[in-house]
Amino acid sequence: MITFFSNIPIFKDEKNLDIQTFLQLSKMICDFFGLCDSKFSLLRNDVEGNIKKVSRASTNLHVNTLYDLLANEINRDDSSGSIGLLWLKRTFQFLICFLHYFAQSKNNELIRDMIIRAYDKTLTRYHNKLMRHAFRFVLLIVPKRSVFIRKLGLEQDNCELLFVLLIVPKRSVFIRKLGLEQDNCELLVLREAGQFAVSVEAHVQTLNRMLVLFGLEDPLIS
Repeated sequence: MITFFSNIPIFKDEKNLDIQTFLQLSKMICDFFGLCDSKFSLLRNDVEGNIKKVSRASTNLHVNTLYDLLANEINRDDSSGSIGLLWLKRTFQFLICFLHYFAQSKNNELIRDMIIRAYDKTLTRYHNKLMRHAFRFVLLIVPKRSVFIRKLGLEQDNCELLFVLLIVPKRSVFIRKLGLEQDNCELLVLREAGQFAVSVEAHVQTLNRMLVLFGLEDPLIS
């Protein structure tokens, strides 16, 4: 079974993070928010805007790595690419924090409680009162757990699910198989969500060190 987290873009050089792979990874944030609810367009549009800033800066500066982009913009009037990287990094920290909570959660825990807790631990410190209110309003609209799991798992592999459903001959067997499929899906989604968080976190920490080096991020923010 394929889940949302099954295909992670891989950096060829983990010490010199290339921009294109990072932007592919960032696109996954947009896709993730897209699975949550249409009202998450506020968050998705913000991420897409930052992706465009980084992409435009890399093209204009003719650079291929995150470090080179930051180094080239440090003394320029236009630092939009660096600011885009800063906010993408912060959004990744929010998503990673949520996924850690999610991967370790029990089936009676609410998605909205975990996502609000992650927001309070990460992004809220950067937002003013109005922005915090707007974000909290949107975050509370996340789908319930069973729907969320299905979007991250079964709907990513709908051909396999359709095949399973088509070969079920009886109602009782259908319900039993569908229940087992959902249980297996949840286990796989939780495991791969945790693996995704750990894998991406290492790259985000590398970017964070660069941002601190160039004076764009507080050194106390890990």
